[in-house]
Amino acid sequence: MKILHVIPSYLPAYRYGGPVKAVHELCRGLVNKGLDISVYTTNRDFGVRQLEVPINRVVDIDQVKVTYYSTRFIRKYYYSKTLSKSLQESIHTFDLLHVHSVFVYPTLIASRLCQKSNKPYIINPLGALDPSMIKLKSGFKKMLYINLVERYNIERAAVIHVASVYEEKRLFFLGFKTPVAIIPRGIDLNDYSGNDINWLEERYPQLKDKKKILFLGRVTYKKGFILLAQAFEMVLRNHDAYLIIAGPSDGNYIDKVRQMFAKAGLSRNVIFTGMLLDKEKFSVLYSSDIFVLPSYGENFGIAVLEAMACKLPVVITDQVGLYPDVEEYKAGIIASCNPLKIANAILQLLNNEDMRKAMGENGRKLVEDRFTSDKIADSMANLYEKILNK
Repeated sequence: MKILHVIPSYLPAYRYGGPVKAVHELCRGLVNKGLDISVYTTNRDFGVRQLEVPINRVVDIDQVKVTYYSTRFIRKYYYSKTLSKSLQESIHTFDLLHVHSVFVYPTLIASRLCQKSNKPYIINPLGALDPSMIKLKSGFKKMLYINLVERYNIERAAVIHVASVYEEKRLFFLGFKTPVAIIPRGIDLNDYSGNDINWLEERYPQLKDKKKILFLGRVTYKKGFILLAQAFEMVLRNHDAYLIIAGPSDGNYIDKVRQMFAKAGLSRNVIFTGMLLDKEKFSVLYSSDIFVLPSYGENFGIAVLEAMACKLPVVITDQVGLYPDVEEYKAGIIASCNPLKIANAILQLLNNEDMRKAMGENGRKLVEDRFTSDKIADSMANLYEKILNK
């Protein structure tokens, strides 16, 4: 099978968080299954940045054939004339297109060209069709776009690919009739075998012999920092601990988060590392005691998967798509979006080393059983085959 993935941003655009990583893990896994995988994307990085990558030629990333196209105008929409032209010229050479994201030009042009050439395609909204998340930012514009543009494309897709039952349920509120395939995200466990903790404590010596609570991901409103600040204040009344916030900011939102913790008098116990990659990220994962994600809405939660791969017990809300699996495997504690509930969950783990260790082992087992790149690639390859054999 020859499959083309279309996504607005791709590696090394790590600032976009879990979706970019998840799509590459999927593509890499599919290549390992013997599929011919190409990616068309743009050179846009987060904000006003551009990736320093070759343009208009194939770049090999883990045997995935990636082509970047420039975005010079209407960059927030990821408009790219060269991507459009390349799609028109090459679409007939692919068996199927897997289109990632919504509300962007690459999805529009890929969908319309598939319709024109009678080429089957899948749309993966990457969690962006959750009505509660739509309301958080530009809700009126997004609903208008759905009704004028996106609904037409989605309803002509062979399948909507979602990462969890949580994401599937929220699609129904928007009235889509397209068949849905639930195929979660996966990671390659070979990337999570190290346990170097030296970097973190060398960089932040005040963390030595202290309990460490980790948030890893983009610093954005939906991640629940208001809840986290209130919960951490309660934690510090009962336990001497540090909160590590590791990840890039969504615009200037990190400044508001800093102010939240400063206003509550918590700054001394909160460390902002910025975005971490490779050795630094693994150092933080392996040397922390608890992972926390107090999100208001998360279609999956790739950072939760990474934490569990490193045997970290997790505290997440019941608005994170992975929560049923975490609950089933006893890999962490599920809380509602309530600061007291989140604080109590953190304290329960801080005060019980045996529970932390057991839940960490359970989390690793969960990833091994359900969320390896190999297993996810098998499921996706089977879906491709089913669509093409219709």
